[in-house]
Amino acid sequence: MKNSIVKVTCYIIALYGNAFVVQSCSTSSKGGNNPTESKTEKAIPVNVTTARAKVKTFYNELWCNGKVEAGKSAIVNFEQPGLIKEVLVRNGQEVKKDDILVRLDDTQQMLALQKAQGTLERAKVEMADILLGYNSSGDTASISSKVKQTACIRSGLYDARLALKEAQLNLSKTVIKSPLTGRIVDFEIQPNNPTTAYEKVCRIIDESQLRVRFGIMESELEWAQVGAEVQVSPLSLPQVKVIGQIVEVNRIVDKTGMVSVVASLPKNQHFIPGMNVKLCIRKAIPNALVIPTEALTMRQNRDVVFVMSDSLAIWRYVEVGPRNISEVVINDGIKPGEKVIVNGNATIGHEAWVKELQTE
Repeated sequence: MKNSIVKVTCYIIALYGNAFVVQSCSTSSKGGNNPTESKTEKAIPVNVTTARAKVKTFYNELWCNGKVEAGKSAIVNFEQPGLIKEVLVRNGQEVKKDDILVRLDDTQQMLALQKAQGTLERAKVEMADILLGYNSSGDTASISSKVKQTACIRSGLYDARLALKEAQLNLSKTVIKSPLTGRIVDFEIQPNNPTTAYEKVCRIIDESQLRVRFGIMESELEWAQVGAEVQVSPLSLPQVKVIGQIVEVNRIVDKTGMVSVVASLPKNQHFIPGMNVKLCIRKAIPNALVIPTEALTMRQNRDVVFVMSDSLAIWRYVEVGPRNISEVVINDGIKPGEKVIVNGNATIGHEAWVKELQTE
């Protein structure tokens, strides 16, 4: 009896064991962690874009900040004290040379002019009396020039003529005119105020001949050549680009280590004096081997370019020359016409499998 029970028990255990083994094998075949299958999966190529290395004229660039100023400007001051009687212009108005800006009260100057005229007439009479002493007939032709000069001084005619010129000059200063053609700025005066209430009348700027003043470091002095072209853009409008020309180099280094340079700028509605601008001095280098700057990367602290050969990225150490925002000169390491990888080169290595998405 005991033997029968033992046999039955062993038979049941054997049945459960076989079922577990069958289920485990089934699960393993469906589960997906198959080492053999993972080894046979294909590698995925890295998508890249390329550009060809070209021999062309390369433009080396030096970027600076500057400020626009008027090519010609003049400060208009009060030359005669008095009361402001009439204001004929406004701030921002364009004027021509000798246009009247302001009139002062000229009452005192008119009186001084009339007085000087009277003094001159009296001096003429006195001069005639003195000359009669030398020739009673009134014929002054026979009187020597030295005697006439002495009589002019003794009669006061010489001083009277000077006083008249001074009175006329003072009267002319009550009418303030523009010294040049341009635009009025810093104009703040109002009528019925004394001239002593203001430091100046205004400033006239000629916007037809704008200039840009900027500084470069002493190590960059070779860039500042009179006649060199500069590209100028307002900081507020970087899309506006105007070509100017260097006209002046102050060949002395200031205390900050900078050299002052001035470039002419054609008239443009987007530029006004005092505006901050960005400048680019361009220097042409002919027959340079050029690639996009994006193609240049760093590996092991050296400059590297990946060249595409068939479907492989070939690692090349390169010798780099001048560069600008968009391009860089390669002195050695690649040849003209070779395809360099521009995008997708950040994570690949030597002989990486790559796929070109877009060609130039």
